[in-house]
Amino acid sequence: MTSPWIVRSAGDTGSGSFANLAAAHEAAVTERFIGPGVRKLVQESWQRSLSLSLDPLRLAPEHELSSDELRELRDRHPLAAVLPVVHNLLIRHAFRSGLIVAIGDEFGRLLWIDGDRSVRSKAEGMLFVEGSDWSERRVGTSAPGTALALDHGIQIQRAEHFNQLAHPWSCTAVPIHDPHSGSILGVIDITGGDEAVAPQTLPLVEAAVAALEAELRIQRLSAASTPPTVARFFGSAPQTTLVRSSPARLEVLGRDHGQLDYADGPVEISPRHAEILALLAWNRAGSPPTVCRCCSPTRPTRSTAELQPDGSATGARNFPQR
Repeated sequence: MTSPWIVRSAGDTGSGSFANLAAAHEAAVTERFIGPGVRKLVQESWQRSLSLSLDPLRLAPEHELSSDELRELRDRHPLAAVLPVVHNLLIRHAFRSGLIVAIGDEFGRLLWIDGDRSVRSKAEGMLFVEGSDWSERRVGTSAPGTALALDHGIQIQRAEHFNQLAHPWSCTAVPIHDPHSGSILGVIDITGGDEAVAPQTLPLVEAAVAALEAELRIQRLSAASTPPTVARFFGSAPQTTLVRSSPARLEVLGRDHGQLDYADGPVEISPRHAEILALLAWNRAGSPPTVCRCCSPTRPTRSTAELQPDGSATGARNFPQR
């Protein structure tokens, strides 16, 4: 069964299919009639866009932030702390792939954009620029705005965008969540041509977001040995002091789930997040991990490591599982 969150397979997206999609969009915005051939979640987004009386012919995402406001928001936003991870996992590859990567806040305002310079310059023509508001309430159906509206990773291709000026573009976006509260911190988006909605793109961005959330968790746990610092998260009213008294201990392998042990007690994490935490702890510089005996499929083991305040791992012990 095809996922509703991804665009149709390459075999179904020929020029005829694109023409049919464009015709369906034209009927939706002129006659308010949405015929077959349009994904349900896109239909629903178009209907929300129409209910907001957005102009499908004029793209005017509000440029809400001045240069000073943008700089201050970037400095305060929690995602600023994980930008190196975004660069290592996505941006450095985007330069070679004709794509751009955008990071927005929880309201859909674009805080950082990087990637292929020529593509970035072309995207400025539809006001896809830092500081602009690409929420669904402002521009209608788009990957970053609709991903935030639905709180789910999504792909939007060509004429699925509500505004016609965005029809040459395709994009994939995934929301980013606070690892503790689960609230939305922002969204990460890949924009470009049809390659931006390749079948592997959505899982790739979802994996990158999982790594970002794991890195945020590690950084907060690693605040233990540093002097108490004030966490300045966007939108928070009173400032909150984070204090940890000891490094976290990560237990993986030989278990159904990973486990983090630290001063506040144990926290059970999913196998996927345990793997990401282990890789980040052992490879802080982003270099590829090397295969070790504890990961060997021929000898089940149980592995433990301490995550130090700087994010490094020490005291690892591997022993056969009884």
